[in-house]
Amino acid sequence: MNYDYIDRISELVSLNTFRKAVSQLEGDYLSSYRNRSREFDDLAQYVYGDNVRDIDWKSSARTGDLLVRRYKAQRRHLALFVCDTGTKMTGHTGSGELKDSLAVTLLGVTARLFTEIGVDYAMVCAKDNRIYRSLFNGSLQSMLNITENYRSCVDEGDMPIGDILEYSAVNFRKEMIVFMITDLEGLSRLSEKSVRNIMYNKELMVVCIEDAMLTSGGSYDISGGDYTDTYMVTNDVLKCKEQEIKDRIYSGAEALLRHNGANLVRMSGEQDIIEGIVSLMRQVSYRA
Repeated sequence: MNYDYIDRISELVSLNTFRKAVSQLEGDYLSSYRNRSREFDDLAQYVYGDNVRDIDWKSSARTGDLLVRRYKAQRRHLALFVCDTGTKMTGHTGSGELKDSLAVTLLGVTARLFTEIGVDYAMVCAKDNRIYRSLFNGSLQSMLNITENYRSCVDEGDMPIGDILEYSAVNFRKEMIVFMITDLEGLSRLSEKSVRNIMYNKELMVVCIEDAMLTSGGSYDISGGDYTDTYMVTNDVLKCKEQEIKDRIYSGAEALLRHNGANLVRMSGEQDIIEGIVSLMRQVSYRA
């Protein structure tokens, strides 16, 4: 286990700071550990995220469907990280940090927080134009696993975040928090349909990692494979136009998400992580 990484993430997490913000996520669910004191309720078809120890193999053999035993005891909260990948996530933010590094740190801090308050979480993202997804867990080792796996997926995934969101709506049918990490391009590709589908029985929280301005000095155009032209850097009209376009995309996405009950914040550096997560947590109204 990488204790140095855990210590670094823990330094960024002030649990006292989060206490009021996450109060709605605590106390609603009892422990997910199985024991004989729980009262059997019924059988239900297996859904990704169910504990395999609850599978009723005899009933499954009789019906031909994979069934799990459900109990009246309450369960833990679930959270799903939906993470954007692709070359666009390897650029820089407005504060000069690498977007993928900021995304990994954000992922680790949020997973660390979920571990502390007893939330089981998993991650879904694109890798080699296919969907990668992890198993639900809430341990420190799980935090390390998903951050390492995300690092390995960033350069190898090239799928619109809206498609990953649609996949999550179809394949994760349980109530859960969906924590999406994307950038401005990802926001521009969100649709009313994909947001509504995920919000049917889930709570959506979105973080937009801001890009550096192409019209800023020393900016590197990832898609063009070269540094931006001097003319662009010195042209005030182009700078204003670029900022106008960015603001319009963000405002449109914010209106779309707010209209459907989802929450959105933007970040450009590590200094924004704590305040951003607290802002999202304070707005959440999880439908338990």
